[in-house]
Amino acid sequence: MPQAEEAASTIERMLVIKALPVFVDVHPDELAVVAEHVREHTFRRGETLYAGAQQRVSTIHLVVEGRVTEYRNGQPFVTHGPQRILGGEDALALSGTDVVAVADEDTRTLAIERSDLRDVLEDNFGVLSAALQGVAAATLRLRRRLAPGAGYPEPADAGEPAPAVDELGPRIVFLREHTWLRDVQVRTLGQLACEADPVSLTDGLHIWTEGDPAEQALILVSGCVRCTTTEGRQRFTASRGTVLGLEEALALETRWYEAVVEQPGSALRITRAAIIDVLEDDPDSALEVLSAVAGIAAGLRDAVAHDAKEPA
Repeated sequence: MPQAEEAASTIERMLVIKALPVFVDVHPDELAVVAEHVREHTFRRGETLYAGAQQRVSTIHLVVEGRVTEYRNGQPFVTHGPQRILGGEDALALSGTDVVAVADEDTRTLAIERSDLRDVLEDNFGVLSAALQGVAAATLRLRRRLAPGAGYPEPADAGEPAPAVDELGPRIVFLREHTWLRDVQVRTLGQLACEADPVSLTDGLHIWTEGDPAEQALILVSGCVRCTTTEGRQRFTASRGTVLGLEEALALETRWYEAVVEQPGSALRITRAAIIDVLEDDPDSALEVLSAVAGIAAGLRDAVAHDAKEPA
């Protein structure tokens, strides 16, 4: 392709990407890097974008024209139209071995391979931060579809002795052994631990209310927190190792449930700003956090698909 045509094509792809709400505030120079790595694909009606058969999803598609139906658990899960991203969480988490995607009509997409995207994210934190925000927002949408537990794990044994996290060393050990932050590099885990403040969870303490600003996350060390949405559809109890409030903080959304201490204990509190500052200094760990959150989202997609197939 002549140089002028290639430049025009890159600009066109960049404009399509910038139209996505999550990328609105990303610097054009960083979006141009993404645009240079995406490639246009066309699919005839009935062609597959993902074929399942134990093959992990490794390509992320942005639908430009047409419609694509995503199948999970052997049944239709969601239909993606223009300006919808397909395969994002699965590709980032290297999951989705049973995901099938079929073009419902002639379809055009912009696609990027997982390996290329990781190279872009490693050198362009603005794009990585936007991706983290988008995946966190997707995770919230999925949790709200799962009742009553919102996809959170069952409470751990509250009778176990509470680990001490007043000092940095034990705090790092706790984060590595009891949370999904275990894959983050030790140095960065140490920085996160330094930024986290120990807090006491007294019986009946009202931690936050639905609709409150979400500026920080709470990592439960001991005790239990009862979480309930206003309409009562989601009711779950969080205990040791649960990270509460991080997804809405990363997604820049408000609290979506009330949190009240049910059994006294302790927690580590860390702000969104501190998390972003630490991750910006360590691209490798930022990628691990993105992959971890994407893995949670991919698992929730499977759970939603499974529940939809269960008899009423």
